[in-house]
Amino acid sequence: MKKLFFTAATAFMAVTAISCGSKDGATLITKGDLAQMDSLSYVYGIVVGNQAKELELNLDCVISAFENTVFGKEVIVGSDTVNENNMQAIYMKVFSRERQRQIQAAKSDSTGNTPIFDNEEMRELTSAFIGVDAGLNLAKINQPLQTVWISKGASEINDGTASMNMDEATKYLRYFFTEKIPAQNKIASEEWLAGIKKERGVKETESGLMYKITKAGDKNAMPTSLQDTVKVHYKGTTRTGKVFDASRFADKSPEQQEMIKKYRPGSEKEDSPIEFRLDRVIKGWGEGLQLIGKGGKITLWIPAELAYGKQGAGSDIGPNEALCFEVELIDVMPEVVK
Repeated sequence: MKKLFFTAATAFMAVTAISCGSKDGATLITKGDLAQMDSLSYVYGIVVGNQAKELELNLDCVISAFENTVFGKEVIVGSDTVNENNMQAIYMKVFSRERQRQIQAAKSDSTGNTPIFDNEEMRELTSAFIGVDAGLNLAKINQPLQTVWISKGASEINDGTASMNMDEATKYLRYFFTEKIPAQNKIASEEWLAGIKKERGVKETESGLMYKITKAGDKNAMPTSLQDTVKVHYKGTTRTGKVFDASRFADKSPEQQEMIKKYRPGSEKEDSPIEFRLDRVIKGWGEGLQLIGKGGKITLWIPAELAYGKQGAGSDIGPNEALCFEVELIDVMPEVVK
């Protein structure tokens, strides 16, 4: 299946989803206040409104569906409930091959005599789909957005009074996610690591990796090469304490636990350690795991340059983000030299 419409049409902002530390399953989107300008929200509103305008959607329905989604309310159009669980089914309905051909034909008809929609019901369902899809995607970027400014941006681009066009909106998003957020993360990560460095028992290597050994383990069974394979249990958190990954079910975030229960029922009982070669993980892991032996436990505070750097990783780890890992070394399998 193709990416959902909002994601596909605004690929830049969707694929650069940045975490700023919202709690698991929570959203930083609020109603907001028109008395205080929110440029990011306004720009996102322009994107949403532009889509509504291009598809001749019911903008009020789009905005209503968007707001209901981010605030946890149901979106129902006729006999269809539009939510995260059935977005694929609704997508296939509103953007089927036949529907896409009709949309293309309407856009290619300079006379304007070819309608995008055959009936109002399909227009309303498509409008709701775009609103819900926008809500789901914007909630994931974990930015403090305001619905009043999103609505304002959408309305103004739709009626031609917006203070910027789509090209300018795209440039702003590029600046925000490739310059502003990385710079903010770099400063915040450096300040966080500086505080960790002052804590009792924390040591720092020449590379800038900080660590605290809580159990040294077997000194005769330590990884000595990046080609060694290790078996571990671990929990990874951001500088704000958000769990982005863990090997044990109990250590995962509530949101991750719910996803596992939903899509892999029964697997929550499987707490098998993870196995990998040290040259196939981030540099901070490769260095840090060579500081303890089998059975050992260590906490690693990893600067961005030894983690995922300027690129970040997924929606939870932003660019220039320092990370924390609590690791238990279960076993060590030295490189086999032939």
